[in-house]
Amino acid sequence: MVLRIPSGKYPRPSWQKAMMVMVTLRLLIMMGLLIMASACLAVAGEGKSDFTVSLYPVEAFIAKWEHSGGSELGSSQSFLNELCDLLLVDRPHPPRAKNRDNRYTFEKKVTFVNPNGKVSRGRIDLYKRGCFVLESKQGSANFPAIDRGPDFSRGTAIRYTNAWDEARINARLQAERYVNALPPEDGRPPFIMVVDVGECIEVYSDFGQAGVYTPFPFPQNHCILLEDLKEPDIQDRLHRIWTDPMSLNPAIATERATQDIAEILARLTASLEESGYRAETISKFLMRAIFSMYAEDVELIPKDSFTLLVAKLRDAAIGSNTDDTTMLSTIELTELWKVMNKGGTFPSIKGQIRRFGGPLFAEDAIALPLTAGQCEMLFEAAKAEWSLVGPPFLALWSKEHFPPSSAIKWGLITLHPLLWSVWWYPVLLNRCGSNGM
Repeated sequence: MVLRIPSGKYPRPSWQKAMMVMVTLRLLIMMGLLIMASACLAVAGEGKSDFTVSLYPVEAFIAKWEHSGGSELGSSQSFLNELCDLLLVDRPHPPRAKNRDNRYTFEKKVTFVNPNGKVSRGRIDLYKRGCFVLESKQGSANFPAIDRGPDFSRGTAIRYTNAWDEARINARLQAERYVNALPPEDGRPPFIMVVDVGECIEVYSDFGQAGVYTPFPFPQNHCILLEDLKEPDIQDRLHRIWTDPMSLNPAIATERATQDIAEILARLTASLEESGYRAETISKFLMRAIFSMYAEDVELIPKDSFTLLVAKLRDAAIGSNTDDTTMLSTIELTELWKVMNKGGTFPSIKGQIRRFGGPLFAEDAIALPLTAGQCEMLFEAAKAEWSLVGPPFLALWSKEHFPPSSAIKWGLITLHPLLWSVWWYPVLLNRCGSNGM
């Protein structure tokens, strides 16, 4: 901001110039505070799941570090400090004289007691109590031999070679040794991370504190490449590893999703019971619906295909009060389940539907006529994250929320075994092939 002072015939007195300078400084300070407040609000959002970093600092971070190589000692701490800045988390704290006070620091000291009784020392590259143990390495690009020269340093290993793979495996094993060497009062952190500075971050988890760390969230995507830092989901995942690691525990998400789904199904069941349907009929209908909802979420059938079909039936039922729209749900769902029984195509679903077969989709798999309200409840259930749901949990929550009638209890008895078959259905498909069972 430039404050222009109009020129005049006579120069301004010195006290007026001083006053103008003070006003200008005050305006600049106020603007700075407003900018800082806006930035804080943008970061805070309404919850951790909304955490994102604007693209520019991410791209600047990647551009700076993607060509790193050579010395781990010369790059590791700088890289991790700047990663903390990018994630908007505190940098590691300066070390303290008493090692037990070093809860978030570089080079955390640990003591190994070997089987022969000998004691040795080690240092964790980066440690945060209750969150993670991090072991870092520094790989290097695979330059042609002619370009390496006498001053070339490969660091830990040349990337994407057997030596590099071995170094990362050893780094993970070393991190697990550090976990086992932590004092008992620290407990086991839920995460281990292995970092190749400027290349990738491998994430492993052990929420049960059993000492067995497995790739997180899955083996196929536990390795975060530097370029992946542009993704909001990746930013949020790393931010929470630093600040609230237990919020990433799949068991918590499973229980929450299961509770929500069970409550919806309880309302739908009560509504169907009020419509006069027998418990056995309700149970069979729910079994097929549950399988269809789970199947679309794990892409055994095209993604969101069942949800979109139910949404179409709901909209049709809301737009008309005639019995024709109620029967539409019976016709459409019944036809879909016939296709799932034999395999083939369905008019409103893109792509081929595999043959599932078995008693679940046998010839008598007829859907129930649904009112607009019942279609809405089924739509709510279909939108849920069925891939997170555990069958034992769903049965437990269902027992708590379903109406306490003997007929529904019978329905639950038949529903629970099916949920197990739904849970293991992908495994059965892999064993039996895609032609059904």
